[in-house]
Amino acid sequence: MPDLTILFNNFKFTIPPAGYVFQPNGTVGPCDLAIDQAFSSEYILGDIFFRNFIVKFNYTDSTMSFAVNVNAFEGTSISKVEPTWLWWVVGTAIGLVVLLIAYFFGKRAYKKHFGKTKEEEEKYFAPSAPLYDEDEVINNSIMDQQ
Repeated sequence: MPDLTILFNNFKFTIPPAGYVFQPNGTVGPCDLAIDQAFSSEYILGDIFFRNFIVKFNYTDSTMSFAVNVNAFEGTSISKVEPTWLWWVVGTAIGLVVLLIAYFFGKRAYKKHFGKTKEEEEKYFAPSAPLYDEDEVINNSIMDQQ
């Protein structure tokens, strides 16, 4: 049978099969599962949980503390689970930094291999004045029509 794992507030409580099955009256033979099905979205952590873990209720601070019972079966453990959203945020931030670095190095490489950037070419090579006089073009076209 697999370990029973309960995830509660970013902590993983693991109970090995020996901690959640029992044999009635110490007999040899089929085991009974010491967990029952609930018909709601709420769960009751009962006898099986309290046999494996020590729970301290602090009513003054409204907190609970947990520890593994020294008499629990081998494999009973409590471990902290990092929230997955944290990894998404870190991964996205690293991805954005890599993209920014690639953009700036790419722009630098383009400038080095192909000369000036498009903005610099427009700045230095774009005419500052029109190449023709619009009034002269209009007057010449009117004269051609007469």
